[in-house]
This record gives sequence, structure tokens and C-alpha cells, in this order.
Amino acid sequence: MNTILAEILEARVLPGAPTRAHVSPVKLDTTALPGGSLVMLLFVNDEPEPRYVLRIPRTPDHPERLIRNYRSLEAVAREPGVGNSVPHPIYCGDLGGTVSSVETCVPGYPLAVAMRIARDEGHLDHLAKLFRIAADWIWSLHDQCDRFTAHQAECILQHAQRAVSILMSTGIVSPPQAEWLLDAARAADVSSMPVARIHGDFNPNNALLDGDGSLYVIDWEFSGPGWPLYDLFTLARTSWFHPAANVDPSPSRAQALWDRRTPLGRAFGDALGRYEHRYNLSRADVRALFGVFVAGLVADEVEQMRGRNPTPGEPWQALLRTALQADS
Repeated sequence: MNTILAEILEARVLPGAPTRAHVSPVKLDTTALPGGSLVMLLFVNDEPEPRYVLRIPRTPDHPERLIRNYRSLEAVAREPGVGNSVPHPIYCGDLGGTVSSVETCVPGYPLAVAMRIARDEGHLDHLAKLFRIAADWIWSLHDQCDRFTAHQAECILQHAQRAVSILMSTGIVSPPQAEWLLDAARAADVSSMPVARIHGDFNPNNALLDGDGSLYVIDWEFSGPGWPLYDLFTLARTSWFHPAANVDPSPSRAQALWDRRTPLGRAFGDALGRYEHRYNLSRADVRALFGVFVAGLVADEVEQMRGRNPTPGEPWQALLRTALQADS
């Protein structure tokens, strides 16, 4: 770590090329990245606050993720409305055989912390307020970056086909259920519906909330052209019915998302309304697409469990049953 840091400083890629710097020995919660990267605070000279984030893969297996993270940030940082709330990429390159990047550090603490406290203490109005802040930000991203030429329907159908193939192989879904999922994906075949840039992992651990209520978003290694509702569904999943701290999802909470009598149900419904209006989708269409999204989650769980258990646990299967009743 110190050798790589020394090479970065020697290469004078940091503004001002500081003469003294050190890496904080204390890592943030937000550094536990699934792609195998370390995120550590870099303090420059005697400044009391960190200015940079140093990202280094723990293994050289997936350097393309770090490069994609850097390039995604380059693109998003140029977009008005969202560019000031993402890290600014400064460097990405090969230092001594290790691909690394340096970014400016964004302020705030993980939104997941505030959401978890609100959820566990039963402050659902506050949870809904936090959800709206995050949903507004991700809408701004999709609204600014809605300029790709590929059709969204292709992404949705590919997502559904992969999930159906995996779930059919384990017998978790019946042939009629599999056809229902594919029909739901085909129903979104709107030729004027372009793909937007999505974050790809928009969960509350990757969003930092400062004292003024502004949101800053990190971890762009899975970003690219994709299905906008995927980001919104990911936010709903990790903030409500499948919190990151829990192993199993909650089918009852997933169902409650659609109840506008609840604070979170209203916040979720309002967020969905913008996408329905933009892409000419009905609420029934969106409920069906939510079923496709959940099928993908269960398929991912099946893939992770291969060689250990033939099927995921009952909470996962119950979650899928809930999603397949989208017209109820």
C-alpha cells in the first residue's frame, strides 16, 4: 500500500503533489465493496479532513471494474445536476502491476445508516423522506443521461430470459410462471424507450448524506447503459425488504411497497410515477417488471448456492411467489 501511494505521489498525479501524505488506518463502512476494492481515506499534509479516496483491487482478477468505475465517473462528472455530487476522477493507471485510481473524496455518511435507524426504530415517515431524497437523485441521473440508442426492452428481456433459464432448471418456477415472466418483459417493448445510464448498484451504502441533506454517490464500477427501474428497485430492495445487514428478504415488506396507505408506499409510488409518465408504462406494467427484477434476485441466489443447496431458502421462494402475484 505505501509503495503504491509513494508511486502516486512521485508521479505527481495529485494537485500540488504534496510532500507528506498518509493513508488513514481506519476504513469507512462504505469501503466494503463487493468487487474486491479497498477504499481508504487519504489525508494530505496537515489538513484535518481527507481529500481523496484511494481505490485498489485486493486481487488483480477484475481490473476492468476499476477502469469502468473511472470512466463512468468521467462521464457522470460532466453532467449538469449530478456532476457535483459524485467523486471527481483524478487518476487511473497501472502502478507496479496494480491497477489503481485516485478520486476526490465526497462528504457525508452512508445513507444506509440513517435508513437502518429509521427502519429499526419504526420511524417510517423519516425512512420515506430519506427514500425520496435517494429516488430524486437517481431520477436526476436517468433524466440527464437518457441518450443511448439501444432499446430498454432488450435489456429487460435479456434479464428475464437469464432468470427464467436458471429458475426453470431448478424447478422453482413452473412453465406457466416462466411464460408470465417473459410476457412481462415483452410488454415493456416500447420502441421509443431508450436506455439510460444507470448506477448499477444504487443501494444506500453507496450514497452519502451530508448535514444539509445533499446526496453524494460513490462506487460506479457497475455503471453503464441499462434499465432505469433497476436502480429504483435496487434502492427499494436494500432499504426496505432486503436490508444489507440481513441474510433473507422480507416478502411482506416487498408487498407493502405497493401500499400507498403507508409512508414508504407513497414515496415509492411517487417515484415510479415519473418513470411511468416518461416511458408510457401503466402501474400494472411496472408491477410486472418488478416481478422480473425479483426473479433475477432469486436466480442470483440460486447461482451463489450451486454446489451447496439445490434451491434458495423459503424467504427467497416466498419473495418470488409474492412478485409473481403482481396483478393481485
